[in-house]
Amino acid sequence: MTDINALRKKYFIQDTDTNPPTEPLPHTFQDCRIGPLIDCAKYNEEIESALSKVGTGPDEETNKSHFIFIANWWFL
Repeated sequence: MTDINALRKKYFIQDTDTNPPTEPLPHTFQDCRIGPLIDCAKYNEEIESALSKVGTGPDEETNKSHFIFIANWWFL
């Protein structure tokens, strides 16, 4: 079984890595689920499909409630 605390210490920013106020410690959350994207083709198709529907309502009033929230993780 993976030791999540060891992985956090190895890969996540630690208190000693910060430089407030311009580089604060990022917020972290418990009990979240992630899905690794090995081949992003399906993911990219779904994003493109969702984006193609934004703002295509019959009038401006309908369109102003359209939005897409996109959050991504990446490691360099």
